[in-house]
Amino acid sequence: MYCSATEDICRDDTIGLLCMLAEKGYKVDKNKLQNVQTEVHYLGQIISKEGRRVIPDRVESIRNMSKPTTTKQMQKFLRLCNYVRQWIFDYATLTALLLIALKESHANANKVDWTDDRETAFLELKEAITNAPVLATPDYNKHFYLLCHCNGTTMTAVLTQETSMGHKPIAFYSGLLDPVMKGHYPCEQALAAAAFAVQKSATIVMGSPLTLYVEHAIFAILQRSKSTLTTQRVSGYEVILSIPSLQVVRCHTVNPATFFAHPVSEDEQVHDCATYTPEKESEIREDSIPGSMLLFVDGSSFIDQETGIRHSGAAVVKAEQQGSSDTLQIVSQIPVPSHFSAQAAELVAMIEALQHAEGLEFTIYSDSAYVTTTVHSRIRRWERSGFLKSDGSPVMHKDLLAQLIKALTLPFKVAVIKCAAHTNQQDLGGHYNPG
Repeated sequence: MYCSATEDICRDDTIGLLCMLAEKGYKVDKNKLQNVQTEVHYLGQIISKEGRRVIPDRVESIRNMSKPTTTKQMQKFLRLCNYVRQWIFDYATLTALLLIALKESHANANKVDWTDDRETAFLELKEAITNAPVLATPDYNKHFYLLCHCNGTTMTAVLTQETSMGHKPIAFYSGLLDPVMKGHYPCEQALAAAAFAVQKSATIVMGSPLTLYVEHAIFAILQRSKSTLTTQRVSGYEVILSIPSLQVVRCHTVNPATFFAHPVSEDEQVHDCATYTPEKESEIREDSIPGSMLLFVDGSSFIDQETGIRHSGAAVVKAEQQGSSDTLQIVSQIPVPSHFSAQAAELVAMIEALQHAEGLEFTIYSDSAYVTTTVHSRIRRWERSGFLKSDGSPVMHKDLLAQLIKALTLPFKVAVIKCAAHTNQQDLGGHYNPG
């Protein structure tokens, strides 16, 4: 597509372009030539000085489609809709239920099951496409603005430029957080949404000056000394957000639907994203409870070198200090299926200890870093993510983790503390470990 300032210049430019193509040995289809036009049809859209809009025939074909009843029909409908997603605000939310229906249809003899919510989403999507706005064409002599928001499930953004009539949308972007990010807190989710928006808009912005409006200090999150994000994720976000033409503005509120952003002023007090952590979600302490009873838990799994058979087990020991002597009492010795790993056995031991502590105050010691870290930080993130990894597969020990969440609610007050393993110290002050 070739654009010029006037009709005469456009005609001359077209002749020059066609001559150059002929010299290089290329051929063009005369029937596809749209020469010296104020608007052209290009890849399913109409482009004019007013902007870009979807070809009416495409909109009409989507609007007249009946409700899909098979997998292939749903795939066809979603493919047609997906082409116009840049025109639709929060497209990911509108299609989320339909994608679930499509996924379920594969296990249902390729038949789509419809519910009231899914039918509503189907109609709302068709309505949004029918009323799709005209998107502005990018002007590379002007500054770009990107407004980004995340609601804990969906990432939404709009790319705009300022005109005499206010901000005009150039493209809408939306996507669902993956299961892992759904388990994180708003600061980390805002970082993921910002990286998503910048990456999606890169094909239009192409290195031009860009201001990103977001509700959290995303660079402070990247620079945390201790992060709940994996190194791979942090590195990926850093690469995307390190472009020199990007300026980030932190805001109180960002609403991509209305192109509204309320920046934070320099003298305002807001939470520090680098150190901010939400209030504790449970009463699980990381220090011992004075006067509470003590439990020590351990689990193990090993393969007998002579027989090649795996043996797994778990135990809970209750400890009491009487005067100058310590007494130890075995509370439970739990038979564990032989295929359980050492981590699974440790989880079994912790669940058993929490059930024993129902309604009471206990301090529980474990030599498993996996179990103690899970109890204090990971378990709630996994619960919010539905115990799913980023690829949609379940996390390891999903069923045991679900049991652990229930067991954590049983004690009146509980502390879970990491102790050293295999130290042979048998005094309570040295945090005796039965393993």
